[in-house]
Amino acid sequence: MNGNYLPDVANAVVSQEIKSFAFPATAATADLAEVQVGTVGPGASIALGSVQICTGGTLTANNSNYYTITINKRTAAAPGTAVPIATGTTQITGTGSWAAFTAVALPVVSGAFVSPGDVITIAAVHTASGVAIPASTVELFGKLN
Repeated sequence: MNGNYLPDVANAVVSQEIKSFAFPATAATADLAEVQVGTVGPGASIALGSVQICTGGTLTANNSNYYTITINKRTAAAPGTAVPIATGTTQITGTGSWAAFTAVALPVVSGAFVSPGDVITIAAVHTASGVAIPASTVELFGKLN
């Protein structure tokens, strides 16, 4: 990377995570009610490029028994309103099966962004008998506009 070449500088900045937080282990039939996991620090609004779940264990995907995982932001302007910024399922056609200690992409909602002071929340709701979700870490990454 040439330190003075602006595209290289921009790509280096955007590849850094905006925020990371713990995703608690969740039993197959237990829902994870929306819970606050962090707040975006000072700076400017940042468009989301990707959201990754860094798995702490394995998960076997299933199209009938699965979880829907939703990551929301709650803004200072509308603190009572949950705005989805990423959502996906643990179905075969969703995130697929998880191998331990790998990154799994969670689809980002088109046009999603975070701003200073936004509160980030996560929720997981099971369908049928669900699947056990291992304790993991969720990371948010920005993108170039």
